Amino acid sequence: MENNQCALPEQLKGGVYANSVAVTYGKEEFVIDFRLITPVENMVTARLIATPHLIFY
Repeated sequence: MENNQCALPEQLKGGVYANSVAVTYGKEEFVIDFRLITPVENMVTARLIATPHLIFY
């Protein structure tokens, strides 16, 4: 059985809130931006950059 547990840094334990997501990709990488969009601001709260191999594994 595979052990999928890993340490999580303290600042990430609460997670981040996002109400939108944007995905862009190219030959070498995928970029997934999790966004918080409000009437006052639009900002990226988390970004995942991954290889196509990881996305389609």
